[in-house]
Amino acid sequence: MTDIIGFIGLGQMGQPIALNLLKAGAREGFDLRVFDLSEERLAPLVALGAYQAFRMSDAVEEGGIVITMVPDDAALLEVALGEGGILSRIGRGGVHLSLSTVSPQVAAQLAELYEQQGSRYLAATVLGRPEVAERAQLSIFLSGNPAAKARALPLLEAIGSHIYDLGERVEIANAVKLGYNFLIAAAIEAMGEAAALVERFGAQRSAFLHMLVESPLFRGSVYEGYGGMIGAQDFSDARFPVAMGLKDLELIREAAECVNLPLPYVQAPYAHLLAAQAQGRTAEDWSVMAAFAREGVPA
Repeated sequence: MTDIIGFIGLGQMGQPIALNLLKAGAREGFDLRVFDLSEERLAPLVALGAYQAFRMSDAVEEGGIVITMVPDDAALLEVALGEGGILSRIGRGGVHLSLSTVSPQVAAQLAELYEQQGSRYLAATVLGRPEVAERAQLSIFLSGNPAAKARALPLLEAIGSHIYDLGERVEIANAVKLGYNFLIAAAIEAMGEAAALVERFGAQRSAFLHMLVESPLFRGSVYEGYGGMIGAQDFSDARFPVAMGLKDLELIREAAECVNLPLPYVQAPYAHLLAAQAQGRTAEDWSVMAAFAREGVPA
């Protein structure tokens, strides 16, 4: 690890992760240099002692470690390969640690490009909502070069409670994260359809979902958190908005096509998120898909 760690992307997940790294830096003796296009997102970190990078390239130290948490493939390719991007600045021995949920294909592409110049690209996809990130209890799926992973491990230990080393093929971490997001989407869709069914027979959907989370069989943040939103039909707490949900389901569909694997269960949540988008509900949480199950929107 180096004395300066770069961090690019301070959205709903990036900001709490960076705050935990800032705390770790105070203990471990490294500085955090942060960059985001939004001054508003930078301010809380700078106020607590992070150094502000006024250009993205300023967040990258030659031979150092830079962490990215960006929304999608296009954003990651831009910060890595665009003008003044990470690849052009990080130099031999540098490590780009990507926390983002992106396609396995993009992860493999970047890993090859970094290796050609003697640097490393690691995938460290994270599972957990922003409140989990705040508590530094993320689950992290890590894949890539062993030496680079050893170097990045102290940083990952500062932001997560469970770190799973999935081997050297960098794209595996991205596939695993997509697999888990697929399961979350399927659970939301199933809760929405089940609540619609009991409601048609006269039961209260909120009571049905409350009883669900009181059962030991269904305890857990997916059923408790999303079940509460579905029961109340209030999707305004958009910790994971519709656009991000659609992006992930599109990545899942594309990944399945790459390995010639039909995934029939992904079609209903995908169709319902498209319906939410068409109705202008993109500012709501992706659990709004359950509302379209209630309305009987076909998959």
